[in-house]
Amino acid sequence: MKNKDQVLCKMSFERLQKGNELFVTSNCSMGDISIEKRKSTFIKGQKPYAVIISYSDSKVMPESIFSAGIGELFVIRVVGNVVDTAEVKGAIYFVDTGKVEFMN
Repeated sequence: MKNKDQVLCKMSFERLQKGNELFVTSNCSMGDISIEKRKSTFIKGQKPYAVIISYSDSKVMPESIFSAGIGELFVIRVVGNVVDTAEVKGAIYFVDTGKVEFMN
């Protein structure tokens, strides 16, 4: 991994940790889901900073857990906590093409 990639990965991971700390210590998600953010994401596109592979459970909302707003995470949901090659290849594609900086 290149030095720049390592720095971006570290920054993305730290952002996830900070978002999780906000989630744990508050009663609401701090992610931006405003109308302005929705319009901006629609017009300018999304720029997620991480790929999250998560269990398909209505009680688990990665965007809330990491205090992420619209366009900030690519979330791949799986059933039974089983990750198949399709999910792994999807996550790797997002990272390899530069669409995201970090995969967890």
